[in-house]
Amino acid sequence: MGLKLELITEGLSKPIYLCSPKGIKNELYIVEQRGQIIKIDSTGNKKKFLNIRKKVKTPTFPGDERGLLGMAFHPNYKKNGYFFVNYIDNSENTIISKFKYDNKNEVFKETILLKIKQPYSNHNGGQLDFGSDGYLYIGLGDGGSSGDPDKNAQNLTNLFGKILR
Repeated sequence: MGLKLELITEGLSKPIYLCSPKGIKNELYIVEQRGQIIKIDSTGNKKKFLNIRKKVKTPTFPGDERGLLGMAFHPNYKKNGYFFVNYIDNSENTIISKFKYDNKNEVFKETILLKIKQPYSNHNGGQLDFGSDGYLYIGLGDGGSSGDPDKNAQNLTNLFGKILR
């Protein structure tokens, strides 16, 4: 059994994650670090799904770990329209937001669930996913710099360096 690669699309800007909602076939969503989510349909057409570039800290160099960092669809997205994102805002905060997508009007409503000031510009984490228990899991980095100098991951009184549920 071999591996087969297939080009899905071109012309993306710093794509960092690919996902699709449960129960919806032939739709892919690509998270671009600069603050956009691109939807690709079954015919290969791409369309901007979400654009929060004005809210997101624009990565300034190739290894920059800020920007739009993660996305997860609610397990019942098909019915409720909820999805979640993790991004670094222009004030250097990690933002975990729930978005409600209104398919009829193609508008989004953002509810910020968590806001944490980042001490450094790297090690910000970003992964979001729903577990088999139905809960959202949030991977937060240790807050940055080399070797976790603030010992955030070992400190149980802060959220850095943890997986939150």
